[in-house]
Amino acid sequence: METKFFLNGIEKQIPEGAISLEDLLKTVMEEQFRLERIVTEVRTDGKVFSEVYEHQAGDMPLEEIGCVELETQSTDEFARDFVGKTHHFIDQLKNGFSLAADLLDSPSSIEDGYNTMAMSFEAMQRLKGHIEAVSGVLESAARNGRETAMWNDFERLADKIISSQQTSDPSFTARLLKEQMPVMLNQWKEIRAEALAGI
Repeated sequence: METKFFLNGIEKQIPEGAISLEDLLKTVMEEQFRLERIVTEVRTDGKVFSEVYEHQAGDMPLEEIGCVELETQSTDEFARDFVGKTHHFIDQLKNGFSLAADLLDSPSSIEDGYNTMAMSFEAMQRLKGHIEAVSGVLESAARNGRETAMWNDFERLADKIISSQQTSDPSFTARLLKEQMPVMLNQWKEIRAEALAGI
């Protein structure tokens, strides 16, 4: 099967030596990086592709794919889009912590509550890291004094939560998540909205 390759809607030649989808992506990403652009979406045969496991694309020979479509954005455009969606990501965090609190309040689902809380904390740290990376592109989106203070408050709250886990007090952990986490996340949303307004 001859694979068709489209970049931002324009049909292109498949780079020489590209045998797998990973080969194609690596070559295109390197080219786009030099142009200060990044690949934002990958579609194979009309479906959005996202790796289920690391290097899955390397296990996908191009000869078995009918069509590969890649969309790119300038790093500046991508950063602006990401900053504009930050409030949605924070709302998802609020939902995750709320669910964790509900699970911790029920004796039959305490372990699930701790697992959900851990995943929510990981997601929060990833979001923080993404925002910091984006801030390297958009100086106006950089962390300000209020955000630094918020993260200091968060670290103190995280210490309390860790202590409550160590003393095996899930109901106290749940109360911290219900009473203090939403306040902090709402504050973060406000700070990020101000950063967006300044772009």
